[in-house]
Amino acid sequence: MTSRPEADERAAAGLPFATELLADYAAVHPQPSTVTEELDWFLALCHYKVVSTVAVLSKRNRRQPNPDHRMQVAEASLSTVIERAHRILDEPGRIELNRSGS
Repeated sequence: MTSRPEADERAAAGLPFATELLADYAAVHPQPSTVTEELDWFLALCHYKVVSTVAVLSKRNRRQPNPDHRMQVAEASLSTVIERAHRILDEPGRIELNRSGS
């Protein structure tokens, strides 16, 4: 697997950690006990949406005379993203907090 471009790394470094987002959300949510349950579900849904979007784009890319190698790399990671979504749902309340996605 290739490493992320430097620009992507810089952009990700500007994002808050999941723990910070959870704390902010819990501070304004009327039922803080449901925060992680709702966030787990939403995060898994986001993973599935990424997979479906990349799959459609990859299918279109394969039909091009000169397919973009970057889309082929993205397509190769789809099973990992699905596995992570399953892990999020299978282990509720245990959100993966690192930025690397591992």
